[in-house]
Amino acid sequence: MHLWASKQKNNAGFTIVELLIVVVVIAILAAITIVAYNGIQNRAKTSAAQSALSSALKKINLYAVDNADQYPPSLAAAGITNTDNLQYTGGGSTFCVTATAQNISYFQSNTTGSAALGACLGHGGNGIAAITNLVVNPTFAAGNTAASSSSGSQVSTNTTPSSGGPSNSAFLRRSYTAASTSFASGMDVIVTPVTGASPGDIITESAYVRSSKAQTLQLQIQWINSSAGSAGTFNGSPVTLVPNTWTRLTVSNASTPAPSPTVSFRIDLDAGAGAVQWANGDTLDYTMLMATAGPTLYQYADGSSPGWAWTGTANNSTSTGPPL
Repeated sequence: MHLWASKQKNNAGFTIVELLIVVVVIAILAAITIVAYNGIQNRAKTSAAQSALSSALKKINLYAVDNADQYPPSLAAAGITNTDNLQYTGGGSTFCVTATAQNISYFQSNTTGSAALGACLGHGGNGIAAITNLVVNPTFAAGNTAASSSSGSQVSTNTTPSSGGPSNSAFLRRSYTAASTSFASGMDVIVTPVTGASPGDIITESAYVRSSKAQTLQLQIQWINSSAGSAGTFNGSPVTLVPNTWTRLTVSNASTPAPSPTVSFRIDLDAGAGAVQWANGDTLDYTMLMATAGPTLYQYADGSSPGWAWTGTANNSTSTGPPL
């Protein structure tokens, strides 16, 4: 009996505490392995981005040597075959180039002495692609250079206050000096150039609107062809505005027709939802127009936003940068 009991004791398995210790040790070893692997991966991506940047910089600087210290207008002009890992902005006395390897980016410009982690203004970086606001003069800061029209009995004037928009931006105001009962024809049309949209592209558009009275409005996008005729109209959902409060109106999935050199951002009354007529003294403001490729509605941004840059003259060109 004593011998059998001794054998039974010797055949006992691991205790719960021993098993927990084994599991903890395995978890620690796995964590160390993952950290080491990620470190190796990140060093490899850093090396790839820096190498691509260095190669591009050599050709950009060689171009400048051969062209009176003027930098190339594009990578192709410098003899660089552009791939998705390189972004470039430059020409004349300035340039900036960003090189990306998966989710790691390095950049250098004519004003930086060496490569730095991150991306140039207006470029995507660290695995996040840049987007473009296709609207020119999106806050009307450059003045009301767009054509405008109205119909019905309304009489109004357009002005451009220099500040007071949602981000203290400039905005366009329509001041009513007579009553308007025209619902179907809408209340204002601003024809704004949209560059960079190709026929068939899906475009998402938005605008910030403020009314002096409670009013039910919708944003209407009307593509205008080269003959100044309509080439397609898309309506957003009606929204009842709180008086004197900025509200964002949107239109999604507006397919670009052909040809479509311009687009009308039109703020329409929605008579079916009970909109009321405009009266003498009423005002309607709008600003921060945005049009981006694809069905995604992004937070508003232009060349004055963090990480963004104008592609041409400030407040009078398209702008690019990472989604905010």
